[in-house]
Amino acid sequence: MQLFTHQFHLIVTVMTLFFAIISFIREKIPAHITALLVMATLLLFGVISTGEALSVFSNNAPITIASMFVIGAALKNTGVLDQMVSYLIRIAEKNFWLAIAAFYLFVLIASAFMNNTPIVIIMTPVIIMITRKFNHYPSKFLIPLSYIAIMGGTCTLIGTSTNLLVNGIVITSQVPSFNIFDISLPGLIMAVAGILFLLIFGDKLLPVRPLFTEEVFTPEAGNKHFIANAMVLPESESIGKTLDELGFPQGKDCLVIDIIRKDKSLTESLSHQQNQVDYLLRNIPLQSFDRILIRSNKEKLIAVNKLKGLILGAREGLSELREAKETVVMEGIVGPGSRLIHSHISSAWIRRRYNCHIWALHRQNKIIKKNFSKIPLKFGDVLLIEGTSEDLDDFFKNEEVISLTTYRKRAFSKKGLIALLTIIAVVVLSALNFMPISGLALIGAILVIFTECITPQKAYESIDWRILMLIFGMLTLSIAMEKTGIAEFIVQNTASFTSQFGARAILISIYFMTSLLTELMTNNAAAVLITPLIISLTLKLGLNPQPFIVAIMFAASASYATPLGYQTNTYVYNAGNYQFRDFLKIGIPMNIINLITAVLVIPLFWDLKQ
Repeated sequence: MQLFTHQFHLIVTVMTLFFAIISFIREKIPAHITALLVMATLLLFGVISTGEALSVFSNNAPITIASMFVIGAALKNTGVLDQMVSYLIRIAEKNFWLAIAAFYLFVLIASAFMNNTPIVIIMTPVIIMITRKFNHYPSKFLIPLSYIAIMGGTCTLIGTSTNLLVNGIVITSQVPSFNIFDISLPGLIMAVAGILFLLIFGDKLLPVRPLFTEEVFTPEAGNKHFIANAMVLPESESIGKTLDELGFPQGKDCLVIDIIRKDKSLTESLSHQQNQVDYLLRNIPLQSFDRILIRSNKEKLIAVNKLKGLILGAREGLSELREAKETVVMEGIVGPGSRLIHSHISSAWIRRRYNCHIWALHRQNKIIKKNFSKIPLKFGDVLLIEGTSEDLDDFFKNEEVISLTTYRKRAFSKKGLIALLTIIAVVVLSALNFMPISGLALIGAILVIFTECITPQKAYESIDWRILMLIFGMLTLSIAMEKTGIAEFIVQNTASFTSQFGARAILISIYFMTSLLTELMTNNAAAVLITPLIISLTLKLGLNPQPFIVAIMFAASASYATPLGYQTNTYVYNAGNYQFRDFLKIGIPMNIINLITAVLVIPLFWDLKQ
């Protein structure tokens, strides 16, 4: 009976592992939900006990990560970061290239000590503003911004959640853990190598692309397509006429995808082939408040906006159409943790609170064929939002959507000094081994909340709970793999195969495997899966685990080849109007440079053999 139970648990764990990997790759289910499903499955089938499941909450990495999120948010909330950026902007008034160098140096240093996503969010509109002023394309500078933020994160133990997570797993093993600056020198060398590559080859490999707003409003723009919604105004001359009779633009660059009438799709009633839908919809007489969903290039989108009786955007529900007021259209990007994520484009949350409406949506590499008003928003969606200057100023203030049109500076608070001294104290005391980093970070987070550098509500909102849920869920899978013998099986077979190779070859394979998994799934999930296995493998082969663990830290953060593997990549991907191949073109060489540098540098600081 015991043998049957063990085999059953083994099968469940293997199936759960494959489910997790496939789910991470397909991205149909959010990564943190996948991790929670993994935990629930292992608990339900008795693979792990309740006590074992709860034991993952004692891991110090999630506490440290959450605390550093709060301290970083306090620095941002009190205007410390904006004060530094303002000084850099003054440099830009004198010398563009000096300013760019200063911007990147600031990002490199700041990313070593706090979550790099808010840093990239702050710097993106600044880079766009400065490059436009000096007639440069932002697309030449935004990918490097993200890459340098990633490289900065590898320079200290607290630079990324992945570093902290890996170190948290190390603490629970028989391997010595890392100090905050143990990885700094090799991390800096790798960063220098990456920056040199960007300096030498960046201009050739980075694309020239106008931004979303420039594609819509400037004649130099390309032929990119956008999803937009045109509504038939009540009591207008367009009622009773067809789109063709109104002179609606034609051709493959302006396709009518659907007409929504009283919340019902007219396309669903058409039993014809997809290529006939556009023709049929164009010959349906229009009624008041019909919403026409179109996929159009910039020129024909402008032509649609000029037609009488039609108006672009999801305006239904506004108290007035504001013809009497002067409105402007600004570009914004949905930020991480925004309450707008999963909300519909026509959300009353936007209309009622801010009296603004979304004019058009740009989502990279996605063809959307549904009611525009009912499209749920995602992190990284670029929006064109119309409103009065006052309404838009109020709209961008709470950063549910971050303005890409203008840089919005926070006023510096005197409490910013407390937040700054707090993170300095955490770093210095950790370096002196006064207390484990988890305890220091927790004390620091409590201090910035107690001194009102940040409100409890904003502190709570600053924590990316998805990362914590992902970590907890994947740690239970790691326990299940060890308990059922899967981990031991992988280690035994890998050891017998790799023992014929040298330690450096094993280092290369570990770095490559971690980097590949990071591109396919999230970096934290890859780190949780691979770190315990590598610790066991290296100990079995008589190798020093530390250099191989450092390779995991570096490789798990080296997500350069796709815009999906790292949050800052996703952000600039949409903000900079990049295409997927732009990341492949420069990201694959960056990954190779990082691999070569890591394999050469890591053995200089740690002996590969015990």
